[in-house]
Amino acid sequence: MTFQNNFENRLFNRDVNIISNQNFPTDYHLHWHKYAEILYLPASASIVVQPKITVNQVEYLMTPGDIVYIWSGELHQIEDNDDKQLLGLQFSSTLLNELPDFAPYTNHFRYFHHLSMDENEILVQKMTSHIEQILSLPYSDLPFYGVETVITLYRLFMDFALAIKSSFISEDDLPHAESNKTFQKISLACRYIQENCEQDLALSDVSEYLGFSTYYFSRVFKQITACSFVDYLTTQRVKLAQSLLANSALSVTEIAYQSGFNSIATFNRAFRKCRGCSPSEYRKYYSK
Repeated sequence: MTFQNNFENRLFNRDVNIISNQNFPTDYHLHWHKYAEILYLPASASIVVQPKITVNQVEYLMTPGDIVYIWSGELHQIEDNDDKQLLGLQFSSTLLNELPDFAPYTNHFRYFHHLSMDENEILVQKMTSHIEQILSLPYSDLPFYGVETVITLYRLFMDFALAIKSSFISEDDLPHAESNKTFQKISLACRYIQENCEQDLALSDVSEYLGFSTYYFSRVFKQITACSFVDYLTTQRVKLAQSLLANSALSVTEIAYQSGFNSIATFNRAFRKCRGCSPSEYRKYYSK
């Protein structure tokens, strides 16, 4: 097994980093990092061995045309890229987190890792067109190709979000005239929770912030985000803890309290449920 420990250029000089097939490793050990990745096996690829991507202990065998999403903080491993056909995009998660419009969808995004052309042909074709455009931009003579790269990435996730909305988010219980306004308010709620997750937040605090009753807010929040308020808050605290675990100067106990957990036991239990290992074990896999 061949490991290439320096293939990922983490000194980003652009918002989106491209890994060519020549620089993509044959195998890469179990690790995690603070940025997100899109792995892509072109439909035109000629392979003898299927590359295997493991994300959160689930293995995905890739066939030509497939896409694998690896979200910030997820444990993952690359194996059997012997034919050197895989391509990769790396980008900071803040590109999505900074835009409130994406907030209701980020939880849905994380349900998706492997998009197969056989099972999601229309969506994968849309994703592929954006990925191919990003991959071609460095070879263009556009004066602002870095900006165009980010714009294209946003278009990719806009199409992704619209596909999710049409397939998984029902608006049947929302008054039609209010549906867009409600989505906007839930976007604000998600952003508010993300930015204040270390605080002692309650459902009533956020519903009051939006001007909703607690009952209505609880119902529509889960309907739109596919997550209860408590689970969403816990997930944001775990994500904050993930970022802090990259700082070796902080103890696990300090990180637990700085992330909004009221006890180390609660933190350990929530973290293991989200990441499948303890915070201390997780820290060992951090790839700077």
